Parts: sequence; structure tokens; C-alpha cells
Amino acid sequence: MQNTETPVQTKKGRLLTYWLSALCFFISLPLFLNSLDSAQVKITLYYMGAIGALGIWISKLYFYKENIFTRRNLIKLLPFVLYTGYVIIGYFFQPYIMGRGESLFKFLGICIFFSIIVFEFDKKDISFLLSAVIGCAWVVSVYGFIQVLDLYVYKGVDLLYWTSAFQKRIFSTIANPNFLGNYCLFSLMVVLARFCYTHYKRYILLAALLITNIFFTESKGAWLGLGAGLVIFAGVYLNFFKTKLTEYKKVINISALIFFLICGALAVHFGAKRMQSVNFRLSTWRASWDMVQAKPLTGTGLGSFQVIYQAYKRPDIFYMENLHNAETQHAENFFLEQWTNLGILGLGLFLYLVFYQLKGAFKKLRRLEEDKDTACNLLAALMASSVIYLHNLVDVSIYFVSTMYFLTLFNGILFNLAYGRLEKNKQENKPKNERFKFLNIGFCILASSFILFLVGEVVYKFYRISLSNNILLYMLYWVFLIAGGLGVLWCFNLILWKARKFIVTLILILSAFGMGRAFDTLLADHYLSVASSLSVQRNPNAGIMYTKAISLNPFRTSINQFKASFFVNRFNMARRYLPLEGDTESITDFERADKYYKKEISLSPNNALVWHNRGLLYKKMALYTSQKNFFEGEKYYKQSEAYFKRSLHLDPVFDNTYFQLADIAASHKDFRTAKIWLSLYIKGPEDIVNQDYLARHKHNRTAQEYYKIFDEEEKKLTK
Repeated sequence: MQNTETPVQTKKGRLLTYWLSALCFFISLPLFLNSLDSAQVKITLYYMGAIGALGIWISKLYFYKENIFTRRNLIKLLPFVLYTGYVIIGYFFQPYIMGRGESLFKFLGICIFFSIIVFEFDKKDISFLLSAVIGCAWVVSVYGFIQVLDLYVYKGVDLLYWTSAFQKRIFSTIANPNFLGNYCLFSLMVVLARFCYTHYKRYILLAALLITNIFFTESKGAWLGLGAGLVIFAGVYLNFFKTKLTEYKKVINISALIFFLICGALAVHFGAKRMQSVNFRLSTWRASWDMVQAKPLTGTGLGSFQVIYQAYKRPDIFYMENLHNAETQHAENFFLEQWTNLGILGLGLFLYLVFYQLKGAFKKLRRLEEDKDTACNLLAALMASSVIYLHNLVDVSIYFVSTMYFLTLFNGILFNLAYGRLEKNKQENKPKNERFKFLNIGFCILASSFILFLVGEVVYKFYRISLSNNILLYMLYWVFLIAGGLGVLWCFNLILWKARKFIVTLILILSAFGMGRAFDTLLADHYLSVASSLSVQRNPNAGIMYTKAISLNPFRTSINQFKASFFVNRFNMARRYLPLEGDTESITDFERADKYYKKEISLSPNNALVWHNRGLLYKKMALYTSQKNFFEGEKYYKQSEAYFKRSLHLDPVFDNTYFQLADIAASHKDFRTAKIWLSLYIKGPEDIVNQDYLARHKHNRTAQEYYKIFDEEEKKLTK
């Protein structure tokens, strides 16, 4: 009998449903790994999950001869297609493609997950996926509550060691208080929607834990999102669902309004505690608006904000962050950043897509009087995605994968339930050719062995970089390693042996290989951490580690400047050929450092720190060469001065840049110019009015002492 059962749709369940549900846990729960923070861990797992899901999906489509490219699907997906096409095509017509590469990969992952849900998921799949979201919420909120107990009740309740990383603010497994606030916010909407349908008391406990977590994150945006979200939730539920509460609509609306005011008051309270955070956002928005005005129609391209914004950043930001080289990567407002990156055309297409989904959702809600299960899931997806957008009016968590992934799931569910699962034209699947049965079995054995090797390679590498002295953490590592490795092997081999087709096998092998290469982004982070540690110790192997990090993740552009700084510190002027450090010919450390500074500048031209460090390099070279050739040294001094001035244009706050320019002038006996540079620093940037900020310049002892020395030297020369 012909086997009509698809390799992805078995009697035991659907692999894609399990895969996306398991990925909820793998993105939500991983903690810190040695010197690696969980941000890169989650990003890596996001990439690996997207590649694996794509491989499984394509295998299913090929095996079952399903065609998703139909006219009817195109009409339904037109807003999504227009927005996606505009973003991807526009990406390649804007500069700094390499520096923006990570944003493109994340966006492609969004497209993959969204497409799988709208084409493959039915009502049961969606319910299962939302149950996984709730399961993650239990784990995250319970650990967040443990952090609360550790901070406020009894120190030592949390067996891990980073509870106080954000002082008195909790962050659970999400690695950032504001991101945790958003995570709890959208989880709460899913829980409330499920409670309205089931009335299970355990959801009341979970909701209480989530609200407790939100309170102790002290996230202003989360409270604003919670207040607005609950008002909208009450309005939608009372107007679109037949419930006994309808007769109390007036009381509920008034209560929701009061709660909104309370949430607003809490947001103001936490804002008053950290006014600098409020001022930071206001300053960032003003600079972002300047970016919009520079290119309002088409924007500067996907992921370009962090590259271009540095040229627009206001000096206030440097004072607020207490860092001269701080890189603001996002606009603190999702819609404003969409405008800066994609222009009014891209923002308009995105808003059209949002409106299209909302229109379909509300239209569908009116027709779901009897199907309460679907209505509950639609309400959950609608409200969860809404509060994420509300929260990201004043935050950036939407760009962090623990929010990005879930927003994609909710949007996929929303589209699926509002417009129905998209159709697939199916062709009759031909019976398997038993003629080459043993050859196919042998080929499958080889393919399974190769996939086992690739998965084993990733597990081994993961093990190598995740050793920890904390026993609990060490056990958690192994739970994730074993569960993840076995899960991938089970899914891929199940498809492989049911399909037993060359093309399917090839797709799965390529997917496993792609997942292994995606893991290299985390491995690159590990090598960068090791290289930085070795560099501090003046260990010559640091250059080799930096080279490995760059080769594994060329899209992490900042590694170039770290590697260049290592060569600046070593500064061996003997010509040598060191291929392990990235050499293609015999060169000096000056040439090595300058090569990587040039590369970094070509990828991120508005980074003030890179220009400053390149100025230091040329100043060091000027001192070295002037001992042998005065005129050659002067050439390097002029270059050094030009690089410092470029850095000063981007960052008019950093005192060391002024000191370096003054020192160059003083070394040429031009003490008057040296005093001018110091006077400019002591006075402070012209567009700064905050007296506390200006006081840092005015009372800088180093600047004052140098000024007195140069003044005395100038007087000696005039005599």
C-alpha cells in the first residue's frame, strides 16, 4: 500500500509544531555561559532554530509535492510580500552591507517562522504552541520571583551568582530588566486570554507571578504597556465575547481606567527614580528625528541605525552613559527606527501590514461565537502582539530575540486565525521505487551518521565553552545539550527514514551543516572573550584568537578594532609573515593595526572610538619614526591630528582626545595651540546646557594642570 503519511505530519504529532514550541524554551531559558552573556546564546539558538525549521519545512513540501506559490496565497499575503520584498531589496541598495548583516539574518528568520505558521499550523498546533509559551512563562516568572526573594528577603535563595547584576532590578533568564518586563507583559496577555476561556485557577497564580516580576523590573515602559494593554483587553473582551460580565461593562471600564492611571503613576515613579533614563530616550528620539529628516522617503536600510546614528548622536548621551565610546544601537522607539531605516515608504508598508492583520482579526472575532477555543487563541495573539508594540514605543526589546521570536509567533498565529491557514496545491505522491531499496538504506545510514557527526560537533564545542564552577549551572548546560542534540537527531532522522529520498536527505544534511555554522557566531564570541583576556596578559596568542573570531563571524565588525588595538600594544616593527594572525604578506604591527582600523572604518565609519584609536596608532608611529627621520615623523603627526579631529567631531566629550591634540601641539612647541585645545575642553561643547555636565570639564584636574604647564612653557618661550 502507498504510504501517504508525510514525514513531518505523523500520527504522533507534527515536527514543526514541536520544533517551534521547543524553540520557545531554548530561546527563553538559556542563562549566562562563562564570560558569554545570554544575548549571544539566544541569538545563536535563534539562527540554528530558523535553519532547522526551514530544512524540515522544505523537506515536507518536497516529499509531499506541495506547492505554496498560488495566486490565492499571494493575494492573502500581499501586505506581507510587499513589506518583505521592500526590506530585502532595499537592504542591498544601501551602504555598509556587512555591518548590517546580522539584522538581515534576523529578519529572514522572522520570515521563515511566520511562513511556517501561516501555511502549516492548524487550531491544535496553535493551541499547543501557546501552551508552550505559557510553560516558558512559568519557568521565567518563578526564577524571577526567586531573584526577588534573593534581593529583598534572604540572600542566597538564588543558587546562581548574578542576581544583583542590575542592582535591585530583576531580569530572570531574559538577561535585561526591560526585556523581562516585555516578556512578562506579552505572557500575561496569553495567560489572561487562556483564563477567560478555561477559568483555571492556576492561571491566576501565574498572572500574579508575572505582575510581580514586572513590578520588580522597575520598567517604565512595561507599566505603560500593562496599563494600556489591560484597557484594550477589557474593551475587546467585553465587546467581542458574549459573557456574564457584559452587564458590568461600565464598572469594568471604569476599573480598567483606574488601573491604567495606577500603571501610569508607577511609570512616573520609576521614571523619577531614574530620570537619566528618561532623558536618554528623549535625547535619542531627537537625534533619530534628525536622521529621519536626512532621508525621509526611503530611509537608510535595514539595520543601518547603529551604523549611521553615531553621526547624529547628541553629546548628552556620552554623559548619561559615562562612556565616551558608547554605541546606541536602537532608537528606543520601534516605529521611529522603522522610519529611520526604511523611510516613510517602509513604515507605511509595515503599518499597512499591521492594519491588515487587525482588520482581519476583529472581523474574525465577530464570527467566532461558538468556536471559543479559536477565539481565545486569536485574542491571545492579538493582545500579546499589541502590548509588545506598545512597550516598544519607549524600548528596544523587540530587537532582542527573546521578544522578536515570540512576536513573530503571535503575528503568524494572528494571520493564520484571521485569514485561515493558507492553501497548498498537492500533487499525487508516486509510490516508492523498491528497485534501489538497499542502496537507499545504505545512503540513509551514511546521511544519519553525517548528521550525527555534525550534531556531535556542535555539542562538543558547546561543552568546551560552557564549563562553569557552579554545579547547578553545569547541570543546566548538560540538560540543554542533551535535550537539544537528541531533539535534532530525532527530528531529522524521523524525516530521513520515512522519506528515503536523495533530495530530502540532501536538504537535511545542508540544514544540519547550516546549524553548525550558525553556532560559529557563539564560538566567535567565545574566541573574542579569550582573545581579550590574553591581550590584557600580553599573551602573543591573542592575535590568533582574534583571527579565529573574525573568520567565524565576519558580521561582528567590532572585532576588527579589538584586534587592531592588540597590534598597537604589541607594536613589533619587524616585518614578519604570520598567517595565523591573518597576514597575506610580511608586514609590521603598525601595518597590521592600520589594516584592521581601515576595515572597521569601512564597515562603521561613524565610530568615534575607532578614529581616536587610529589617531593613537599614528601618534605612536610618529614618535617611532621621528627618531630616525624628522620629516617622516611629521607626516604621521599630521595624520594622527586629522584622525583625532574626526573623532572629536563625532564625540566632543572625551577628554583624552583633547589631551592628545594638545600634546601633539606641545611636542612641536606650539603651546598656544595646546592651550586652545585644553580651553575648548574645559569650556565644554557649545550645545550642552546642563551645568552638571559642564562641571566635569571645568573641574577636570588633569586639564587644569596641563593648562598651567603649557602656559608656563609659553611664557618661557616669549621671554
